[in-house]
Amino acid sequence: MANSSNILITHDLDGAALAAPVDAARRNGAAYKTRTIDDLRIKDDRLRAAIEGTGHLLFDGGMGTMLQAAGLKLGARPEELNITDPALIESIHARYAAAGSRIINANTFGASAHKLAGSEYTLEEIIAAGIANCKRACAPYGALAALDVGPLGELLEPNGTLAFEDAVAEYGRIVRAGVAAGADLVFLETFTDLYELKAALLAVKENSSLPVLASMSFEAGGRTFTGCTVESFAATARGLGADAVGINCSLGPKEIFPMAKRLTEALPGSFPVFVKPNAGLPELVDGKTVFRLPPEPFAEKTAAFVGMGLPCGPSTGEAIRLPPGAPMFTLICIMG
Repeated sequence: MANSSNILITHDLDGAALAAPVDAARRNGAAYKTRTIDDLRIKDDRLRAAIEGTGHLLFDGGMGTMLQAAGLKLGARPEELNITDPALIESIHARYAAAGSRIINANTFGASAHKLAGSEYTLEEIIAAGIANCKRACAPYGALAALDVGPLGELLEPNGTLAFEDAVAEYGRIVRAGVAAGADLVFLETFTDLYELKAALLAVKENSSLPVLASMSFEAGGRTFTGCTVESFAATARGLGADAVGINCSLGPKEIFPMAKRLTEALPGSFPVFVKPNAGLPELVDGKTVFRLPPEPFAEKTAAFVGMGLPCGPSTGEAIRLPPGAPMFTLICIMG
């Protein structure tokens, strides 16, 4: 048998060439594994419909901005609040769920070994508490709790020192913790390095049967910070088994619109796509990130996505409504 480290994945399940070969070297020689929707552990018919391209779901908005408004200090670890102030975290989740969100991201975005270095809590403890808080908030509304996973906070080789296999191993630890805690799905978001996203997707597939949604953040020029194009992201994420792909953060609905159009054009018509724009471009005011686009203009601008042929239902034409003073409104529509 050939050494698995010499194997490269160059095509997806349908035979389409990937944007770039993917290292198939796995710990203990495990092989790359493709999945169909029937292989997934999907607990909710609405999520199944969205993944199949026949329905839509509204997601939540930002956690960081809400915590910032609640007094989170610069440099503090927001994920530790899952344990030190669970009532606050649960209340934020509940406000989004009450406003109509049906997939809620747990407060686990930065729960990686690197970002939690020096914490008195383990990664597993923080993720378990985060999923528990989220599920309690979701329960009265029938919403789903997602394990929210962001970049590890370390650059992968050759741009940094983190080896690809080490990244897969760390993401595997995160995913296993989320599965053990009872997450309903995995949401990979705000990635800017396609190579790191590959590591995260492989880890999800190796360590769970949960649906996985993958999202990258693009700059105004149409590329990520590391130079990845929308088309490369689409081909690679789909080829590695993402169940839906999308664009999130960094830009407002007006700026994301042309990129979302390119994303839909780069994928088969039935493949689900989602968008999660900011409420306008972020601004730094007195050390805090501020989004100035009010709910009504936000709703008007997101309506343009419907004209793209994306089957968004009535609820997706409105920004998530929160009490006065809430700093950020976000909309996500999963589309076929």
